[in-house]
Amino acid sequence: MVTWLPIGCAILSGAAIVSMETLGARLVSPFFGSAVHVWAAVVAVTLTALACGYGAGGWLADRESATVLLPAVLLTAGIAHAPIPIFRAPVLEVCAHAGPVAGAILASAALLFVPLFFSAAVFPAAVRAATASLESVGRSAGTVALASSAAGALSCLATAFFLLPRAGAAQVVWSLSAMLAAPGAAWFAFRRHAAGLAATGIWLAVFGSSVSLGRRPLYDGPAGRVVEKSESVYGERRVVEFGGLRLLMVDGTVQGGIRIPKGGDLYGYPDVMDKLIRVWKKATARAEISGIVCGLGPGNLPTYLRDAARCEVFELDSDVVRLAERHFAFDPLRQPVSIGDARWLARARPAGQTDFVVLDAYSSESPPLHLEGLGVFKRLLRPGGLLVLNLLSRREGGGSESARAIGATLHAVFREQICIAAHLEDGYGSLIFAGSDGALGPIRESLPADLRSELAVFPVRPDLVLTDDRNGLDLLMRENAMAMRRSVWNGMPHALLLE
Repeated sequence: MVTWLPIGCAILSGAAIVSMETLGARLVSPFFGSAVHVWAAVVAVTLTALACGYGAGGWLADRESATVLLPAVLLTAGIAHAPIPIFRAPVLEVCAHAGPVAGAILASAALLFVPLFFSAAVFPAAVRAATASLESVGRSAGTVALASSAAGALSCLATAFFLLPRAGAAQVVWSLSAMLAAPGAAWFAFRRHAAGLAATGIWLAVFGSSVSLGRRPLYDGPAGRVVEKSESVYGERRVVEFGGLRLLMVDGTVQGGIRIPKGGDLYGYPDVMDKLIRVWKKATARAEISGIVCGLGPGNLPTYLRDAARCEVFELDSDVVRLAERHFAFDPLRQPVSIGDARWLARARPAGQTDFVVLDAYSSESPPLHLEGLGVFKRLLRPGGLLVLNLLSRREGGGSESARAIGATLHAVFREQICIAAHLEDGYGSLIFAGSDGALGPIRESLPADLRSELAVFPVRPDLVLTDDRNGLDLLMRENAMAMRRSVWNGMPHALLLE
């Protein structure tokens, strides 16, 4: 006969497993990002931990009483979850030396394997406890699996859309620890089980120490300070200051910044885009132009463009608008902002109603700059309109392959294209691509001398055209993105990324 005890334990373990898997990429993102290879590492570690936990739990279920095993495994899982928030920083710093792929796997394993292992061990023990006879084993296993899976589905949604944006990753992990450990601790206290009470004391000590050490104010030290930190379904956002700079960061990636206290853009590409659009406006003899900037960041690019054109901004995350207004002097009253995914917003607009579109919207290492995606934005352009995009890339190595892929894809969508290298240091930086069905030759000749000298040429290769079906841009950009992350680690106090 199925009882409340194994069903309740299965619900708790199922909820904890899926919640931790959902948190996995967020936990390692400050150093490794959230591209496909990071999610692959999290999923692989999760499945390995579940396989080992199910096997170990099944072995124990045949040898121990369920009335002791279930609360013991729950309590142990609670202990394993508790120290994750304070182990996170040193684990990421050590694993970063292994590189983008191996480091992501090692970090995921170090942070997730043990808590997921013990959470998974609950399931076979719950099935054994719920089975009264061989005749009912199928129904019992099905009922326990139903309860665990349903709890996992609800937990996934609650973690991603409610808990993370409101509480943050550390608080969610501590909540999971308490959720798992409290029932086991209460059971052992009721039974006055000596070993169980000792384990409860261990959990209280570990949990209390983790919360005490982990709940610190935002870092403010001699090397810099974290001005503000917030989380959403789209990533962890930080505004940090150090070395005379104020930066907006998402999942450990710099989205842009200004120099303080005087202001002024940190990077060169907004200025390059502004000059390019002004030259194009003059060369095409357009008295007034309107445009759409996809991706606000700290608001530097729309601010540059507002004197040359009427601009609207598409931004996915409303909190980015708040941060840009509060910390980077962006004025949403002068440049309207529409909140939502740029592709969906573009599809909802009438065709042929804007002069230019700037794509600078994607903070991950896998921007959707494929044939179909570019076609969505081309649809918005008036005849001869201009599409401009920014690609973080290299002039050599893996980065040039990603640049050739973008160049080939632009060539498949537009009749002409140009590329300008901007803010290239140590071989990498921004490549500004522009595509149009109008003539771009006069624009090349009209560019300022400093930009003409930075014109880059990539041979067109049809085999590199990116499509929705065949898009390897995340793999092409992986090493490049990791090199840029290393430049952040080496140039910034790690406390600004992790505390």
